[in-house]
Amino acid sequence: MNTFLPSAMLILSCLTAATADATASAYFPTLTTNEKEEYSTWVNARSSSYPRHAFMPSASDQEDGAAVFWNIEGDTIHFAVAVRAEGWVGFGISEAGGMIGADMALYQASNPTELVDAHVIEDRSMPLTDDCQDWTLEGASTGENGWMIVEMSRLLDTRDSQDHAITRDVDLWAPPTRIVAAWGDGDSISYHGKKNARNSVRIFANHSNELTETQVLLETLEGESDGYFDFFEDEFEIPAEETYYHTLCRTIDELNIELPWLLETPTQQEHSSQNPAEESLNQRNNTNQSLYFLTANHESFPSQRRARRAAPSLFSLSPASASASATAYFPTLTTDEKEEYSNWIIAHSSSYSRHVFMPSAVDEEDGVAMFWNIEGDTVHFAVAVRAEGWVGFGVSEAGGMIGADMALFKASNPTELVDAYVVEDRSMPLTDDCQDWTLDASTIENGWMIVEMSRLLDTQDTQDHTIKKDADLWSPPTRIIAAWGDGDSISYHGEKKARSSVRIFANHSNELTERQVLLETLVEESDGHFDFLEDEFLIPVEETYYKETCRTFNELNIELPEGQSMLTIIGAVPVITAETAEFVHHFLVYLQKDCTDDSFFTRTMLYTWAPGDEGWALPNDVGFPAFENENNQAVMIEIHYDNPSFKPEMKDSSGMRFYYTHGERTHRAGILEVGDPWLSLEGESIPEGLTQYEFTCPGACSSSLLGRELNGENQGVTIISEILHMHQTGVRMTNEVIRGDEVFHKAVADVYDFEQQGGHRVSQDSYEVLPGDSFRTTCYYKDGVAFGLASKEEMCIAFIMYYPAKRSAYGQPWICPHEPGADFGTGCEGELEYVDLNGVDDLGREFGDSSGECAATPSTNTSTTESLAGQPSSAPNKEPATITLKVPSPTTEPTSGADWLGLSLLLPSAAVLLVVLLA
Repeated sequence: MNTFLPSAMLILSCLTAATADATASAYFPTLTTNEKEEYSTWVNARSSSYPRHAFMPSASDQEDGAAVFWNIEGDTIHFAVAVRAEGWVGFGISEAGGMIGADMALYQASNPTELVDAHVIEDRSMPLTDDCQDWTLEGASTGENGWMIVEMSRLLDTRDSQDHAITRDVDLWAPPTRIVAAWGDGDSISYHGKKNARNSVRIFANHSNELTETQVLLETLEGESDGYFDFFEDEFEIPAEETYYHTLCRTIDELNIELPWLLETPTQQEHSSQNPAEESLNQRNNTNQSLYFLTANHESFPSQRRARRAAPSLFSLSPASASASATAYFPTLTTDEKEEYSNWIIAHSSSYSRHVFMPSAVDEEDGVAMFWNIEGDTVHFAVAVRAEGWVGFGVSEAGGMIGADMALFKASNPTELVDAYVVEDRSMPLTDDCQDWTLDASTIENGWMIVEMSRLLDTQDTQDHTIKKDADLWSPPTRIIAAWGDGDSISYHGEKKARSSVRIFANHSNELTERQVLLETLVEESDGHFDFLEDEFLIPVEETYYKETCRTFNELNIELPEGQSMLTIIGAVPVITAETAEFVHHFLVYLQKDCTDDSFFTRTMLYTWAPGDEGWALPNDVGFPAFENENNQAVMIEIHYDNPSFKPEMKDSSGMRFYYTHGERTHRAGILEVGDPWLSLEGESIPEGLTQYEFTCPGACSSSLLGRELNGENQGVTIISEILHMHQTGVRMTNEVIRGDEVFHKAVADVYDFEQQGGHRVSQDSYEVLPGDSFRTTCYYKDGVAFGLASKEEMCIAFIMYYPAKRSAYGQPWICPHEPGADFGTGCEGELEYVDLNGVDDLGREFGDSSGECAATPSTNTSTTESLAGQPSSAPNKEPATITLKVPSPTTEPTSGADWLGLSLLLPSAAVLLVVLLA
């Protein structure tokens, strides 16, 4: 058997009073040193009397609550309870873990010499005073800058029927002791609201009670076992029935249990039987060759709106359990190999309530463990890797090394952390002018490097990325990267790199991936889902191919309540075939009238997907109505396949899973496309060097689409998200909203990286567009090619998701420039300015600006106001060419000259336009 963490277990069992005050002082982490002064003073003075302690998070704030200390002397137990309150505090033992059935001690600051022994049976309104007063008040500190610290004692077994006996709870097969607390600021005891806490602790155990019961259990099992195996359902879809019994059986081979060869199980032939049923029974009961699970009373959701999640998440762990779950990272390492990492977790995990594992590029079970916590305007990170030389960690704009803001640490210089950044040159990060990262601590031991660091969320430094709020599922998560090596100096990392996308500000445990959080949300808020997948489509042996698949409502086999034919789409996730993922470049999703060619002008874009996008969930009052009128009775998905290696016999079944509700939400969503959505520049060559193409959609367009309301209410629309899209030679892209002569909003991809995403989802808050607002979409290229459909060609489109959806007076969705041949007086005729740039400085990048000054202006990619008057040209030595963009009708001869960029392009049918919106 393995000996699990021998040094760590020694530390756990020997947490004496000498170490108690240091760890207990870490409780209440959001308070300042001054705010914690009275508590810390008490801990320093009194902790020697209480070698055991635990923190009980409040019901509403994991970082606020009650600190409880205790010690057993013979047949007496001594407790101390510390809370932030000025009026009263209650503490006690609960039979079930709540207020009812609780035995408690009540203390009021207005009566500082009395401690009341009380109990609650069923009436929560007010505890009842015990007939016998068995609690003893030993000391109290009240009124010291908002702190109440009460010390008390009682017999372990008072032999009083109005008290709970505190019994031995050290055995892991027995339940722990359940403790509760509540507090308030009033003079008299009253309803506490959210000012309450509870926990389960093992009063008699030898380990530190900073470990939760789950952590102790997991450490014991890992220490005494040779391994483990999992038996999970594989996203079993619960039937729409009130009660359902589901059976699941797996053989030892199907469970993928790794055993030494001497422990291999008998062969199937040794246990064969003429009766298949008898054979199965023998395998389960006698030879233990299979596991057979019967899950009874699986409640499914009725046909109406779902009331709760289908099943509790296995990954929704609270911050209190962080150390146990983080210990499971690096699963292929032995206990001895993980000793330093596990010891660090035991000592420091309480400082980091959130954590995630970032697999390396070549090994899913090796990589980086990342921990973090936000305190006010500062974020604290810790990064653990198997390395001996150096580690780099940072935030990336697109998810790769270029455009990354990072911190670099070397074992050879253990007191220094270098703030650095990368714009385009991957060979070596550049040192920031302003050093905004702070090295908090480092551990370098036995092949491990664990670096703790911190910085402001917004450093106001153009060589740093602002870490923005990312909790909303319709906005992108924060993209993080790491690399490491064993050499004395930082050099090329090879495959020793990792990346991930996490929601730094989210409340869920970041053991959940973005996709898992998204799926849980969609399952909870939806009434059902339907899939739209290719059926083993044989990818053509061509460099670029666009595959269109259309299905009507009837062909999708969607089950709706009787008599209902419409639904509201609230989110979707991509379903990508793993074996052919490299060929799926992107796809577009539309709602349209039917599956005939005549439906082109009835279509509304629903979603655009590119690699790296996990899907989306709309705000809970926004949805896309589907199948509710004659113009959206079908779904069409257009998949762009890239097969540059011309691989044959590749079959793809990718597509989408759509989640919906039966009823309609308050607002209908739409997607506005600006820039060059109809690819009017197709075939036009982009000059070599650096080039800027600026597309403008005039204010007359938004006035026409948004100004048709007659009720006098707000005519604006709310922007939820933006996706900026170019191809491989694109290096920067912006999309601006101009109100009057000011830039009201600016979405930026400062260092565009097509390899990472295909489309850049901008981190930003929602904002409002009003009638008269114009759009300016600017794309910058380096050694560009020609505009066209393929990935090796170029595009310039911004996709803007907004609500409520708008249509022209003729029923067409909002796009600027408008549809081919649509001269409806909407004013949606775009203009183009393009210019050859002199050099990199003319790109106008804000990230990486090396001014040499630390008072840098932060990058602008949320709603801002910026005067246009007097702005210098990005290339003052060259005159821009201004051209009006009018997309010609597919049924007329093309125009010539400046109106049509000199292109002699005739679009013979609308079908050609099905493939030009995004690649």
